Amino acid sequence: MASQFCRITWATFIIILLVIFYAPSVVSLDVIDDITVDTTWRLEDSPIIIRGNAENRGNINVTATLRIDPGVNVKFDGPYSLIIKKELIAIGTVTQPILFEPLSAGGQWVSIEFLTDDASAAESRVWTSFNNGEYDSGSTLQYVVLDSGGGLDFSQTPANGVLYLLDANPYLKHVTIRNGQSTAVTAIDLSNLLKIENATFENNVQSDSINGRAGGLSVIGKVNSGPSGELEITGSAISNNTTNSLDGGGGIVLGNLDKLTLSNNTISNNQSTVSQGGGISLLGINATVGEQSNYVISNNVIIDNTAEGDGGGIAANSYYFNLINNRITHNISLNGDGGGIYFGTGAQASTTENIIMYNISEGAGGGVFVEQVDGLVFDFLRNVIAENASNTSHGGGLDLAHDGGVNIQSGKIIIDSNIIADNFAERHSGAMNITAVGSVTNNAILRNESRSIMFMLSPEVIAPFAGDPVDLTVSQNAFFYNISEDNVLSNGSKVLPLVNNNNIVENGNGYYLFSSLAVSGTVDPLSLTFDGSNNYYGMDEATVALNVDGLVNYNPIATQIFENVPVSPPNNLTIEHNNGSVILTWDANPETDLQGYHIYWGTDQAPDYQFRDTGVPASVTRYVINYSDRGLDASKTYYFAVTAVDVSYSDAADISSTIVNEAQTNGNESWFSEEQVVFGVVGGTGGGGGGGGGGSFNYMFFLLLMLLACMRSPAIMRHFAFLKEPLLSKSAYFW
Repeated sequence: MASQFCRITWATFIIILLVIFYAPSVVSLDVIDDITVDTTWRLEDSPIIIRGNAENRGNINVTATLRIDPGVNVKFDGPYSLIIKKELIAIGTVTQPILFEPLSAGGQWVSIEFLTDDASAAESRVWTSFNNGEYDSGSTLQYVVLDSGGGLDFSQTPANGVLYLLDANPYLKHVTIRNGQSTAVTAIDLSNLLKIENATFENNVQSDSINGRAGGLSVIGKVNSGPSGELEITGSAISNNTTNSLDGGGGIVLGNLDKLTLSNNTISNNQSTVSQGGGISLLGINATVGEQSNYVISNNVIIDNTAEGDGGGIAANSYYFNLINNRITHNISLNGDGGGIYFGTGAQASTTENIIMYNISEGAGGGVFVEQVDGLVFDFLRNVIAENASNTSHGGGLDLAHDGGVNIQSGKIIIDSNIIADNFAERHSGAMNITAVGSVTNNAILRNESRSIMFMLSPEVIAPFAGDPVDLTVSQNAFFYNISEDNVLSNGSKVLPLVNNNNIVENGNGYYLFSSLAVSGTVDPLSLTFDGSNNYYGMDEATVALNVDGLVNYNPIATQIFENVPVSPPNNLTIEHNNGSVILTWDANPETDLQGYHIYWGTDQAPDYQFRDTGVPASVTRYVINYSDRGLDASKTYYFAVTAVDVSYSDAADISSTIVNEAQTNGNESWFSEEQVVFGVVGGTGGGGGGGGGGSFNYMFFLLLMLLACMRSPAIMRHFAFLKEPLLSKSAYFW
């Protein structure tokens, strides 16, 4: 039995050695001349070596149809390009992608370019066509990897892009462009539909200050004549790209498009080192206000991007678009405005149901900055704008229409049903800085911190002092638990606001309402007094009088809390962690229509808690969660929070296809209480780490041990007489 076992073991060992050490000869296909007839690069010819010749200096012109089969490896033996002047059809598979890369490690190649040199070539080119939005025919790259391209050519000229499209629109699906020394994809003079699906553009660097060049994707439609192009990019990951372009766009630069769909993408960790738009830079489009629906940015994750200038996440200039259901978080504007989003002069958007959180601006507008609204309409509807910061300036959450002295004659803002919470501004307006007319209604404005919480400032707005209708309405908002040093709502606008029917409760040391306008001696100050009546403060009239200052008419005050405004979050949440349980306690809510509370917890912070308990009665302000009963792991860190719900609350209000909780934005469930954390215990239970990747080595080691054991038996060794004596004699050294 032992002899039979060892024969099997030796046979297995020899097979493994043959697999490891036997390397069959590799036959490659060298490409030296231009491709002028229809050609297919097949797997059996792989690798394909692009060598070029002295005349074309390595640039292979393709004036016919070139097809590339799955699994083919194309290697560039130098700074060469593949120039497509008719048609490229490269379709790999998940298991057999097509790979373009340098021939040698550390080498470089330039690009794949789609272009025409003259009119005759343009007439012969095969355009990519789509039928009802689906690829039909023409050039396409599918399951293709372009690695380490974008280098300098023979004349030391920077590449236009690893993939360069001049008035061309190949269909790109599951294309990966990585480690490039220029923009991953550059499309110029686009006049048709460019469709990109499930692509990955990562670790590409545009080091030259060329206008309109992003690190990841640059698409510019026709500017001078003819129809401009359409861009549709979905399901793609654009990450860790960098640009030095003056137009910015660490991840994406877009301009002069007739239609835009940017949906379900992740745009992360990109950087604009000298300008705007760490994630996305929008330069302008061929549209009027009435065509706003043609431009949709929706369902994207825009996270951890950095801009040296304006717009850490998004910078928009002269663009009209819809911004819907995006997660815009942890972006930074280092020396500009708009940590999350920057809207430049002439830009306009409908901003709906986005999560805009944890963004930082060293200028104004930690979450969002709007340059001006003159002639435009901005609406912010059902967004979560929270935990943003303006570290040196104003507008922690929103800074709207800070016009730089330009007279505002028209245009308006609509800010409705948002959660604006936990934002910070160093100078003033922790929640909002508003230099505009319009309405601020049904918002939950909570725990923001600055000298003032909401600042209304329009000294240059063209409007008579008295006798005109009110142009700024602030009503049915919940101002709770903000930390104000000077005042909560401050007016410096000559377009007098109407501030009524708000709950304004426990907001720090500052005046609740304040108004001060510098006027000439010929103006009656009473004509500048704004209407701040009928607000609820949770205190008597005499105390309110001490908390109102300046040109404000605050009487009468409301004697009961308003039920038609967003419900306030539970206050003063505390946590005790003891013997495998956590005990949460909080203050009872002040609302008279309270239904009860919800308890949230998980390993992620707000709003991404994984677990929830509902149905906690309004009379309960203490709640125990036992780790063992809930299957919690003591080695993990957990975050806890509580919300309040009123009698109109319904789970059905929360639409599953959106990232915000509509029960919260409609005001029937509060935003979260201040979060409490329990840190994981070192050495607690949890999955073990390490040990991966050693299986094959351990198996080989086992085989060797078995072979050595067999070699100790002379009877067994007779079966292996082909082994030389020197090997046997040397084996004795192991024993």
